[in-house]
Amino acid sequence: MCILTTILLGISTTGCSLMETDRDDCPEGLYVNFVYDYNIQRADMFKDHVGYVTVYVFDGSDNLVMKRSVGNYGSNAPLKEYGYQMHFSQDELPAGSYRLMALAMQRDWDEALTTPGAKYRRTEPSTRGIGKEEISITLDRQAKNADGLCPVSNVAPMDTLWHGTMLGTSTVKIEYDKPSYATISLVRDTKTLDITLRDIDNPADPSHDKYAVVITANNGRLDCDNNVIDDDTLLYTPYAAWTTQFPEDETDPDSVKERTAHYDINFNRIMYRSATDNDAVLRLVNLTDGKVIGEFDLAWILSEGRTAFETQNYPRQEYLDREYNYHLDFFLKGDKWSYVAIQVGILAWTRRIWNTEL
Repeated sequence: MCILTTILLGISTTGCSLMETDRDDCPEGLYVNFVYDYNIQRADMFKDHVGYVTVYVFDGSDNLVMKRSVGNYGSNAPLKEYGYQMHFSQDELPAGSYRLMALAMQRDWDEALTTPGAKYRRTEPSTRGIGKEEISITLDRQAKNADGLCPVSNVAPMDTLWHGTMLGTSTVKIEYDKPSYATISLVRDTKTLDITLRDIDNPADPSHDKYAVVITANNGRLDCDNNVIDDDTLLYTPYAAWTTQFPEDETDPDSVKERTAHYDINFNRIMYRSATDNDAVLRLVNLTDGKVIGEFDLAWILSEGRTAFETQNYPRQEYLDREYNYHLDFFLKGDKWSYVAIQVGILAWTRRIWNTEL
């Protein structure tokens, strides 16, 4: 009996006992995990892709309580650590219910603003107690041109933006002297489209400087819930364009058998609304005569790639948000497109859509 009493007394004076005043090793407050598995790979790529994240904490009335940013800087790269958690102490967040939101980039947000090309710019509460509706993201654009479009700089690829939220009905409850845990799932908003142009009748004819590839879309602003806000119509153009060619005779590199024009273009998140009501448009134009070779509902044609994942049964918008590298291979016939091959790289899957007007 005395031995048991001695053991119990020993236990009560170690660890996280209420008798202790040093609580450095006792979990308390809020621990936030991050996951980026909302992609077609269905794999968590957070630690490999994300290099900077800001978390906004709101109270039950959706007013800002605090925010915290963490980034990778050289050898100090906490976000690359498996299972990284952002900690808020109970002194910072007293007991209560909170909602969370996150914005993430590949690198430090302020550092990104110093580099060439179009940038995402945050409008955010500067003081505690301001509502979440004050947060928005705006993509840089130039003044309207003669066509009423606002060009987006193409001198460099766009920085990658992710958005994550626990707003709305999702809350995390913090209790005094107990740890609370929350997970924020990220959605990638920045997309890349790779386009190739080939000519069926004249295989040696195409070159990247013969055609213009453009996207127009009203998608330059996002609110705190990652909804696209009505804004200017943006004009996206390729940040890279080049031509590849195959020689007719291997011993004569100037003898061309076939050429392919390539274009890489970035754009912000697009929304699929209906079969007849999508504002994002992809256009292919022959610069020689100014004729439009093809005009496509971008949300519709890109979301056709979802059929590569029949077992997942993705709705169109979910597929548009999960995928971020799109590939369209156009085959031209004269001044029209004959068919387009939609390619999903991770499956080596291709679907052809024919121009039924030809």
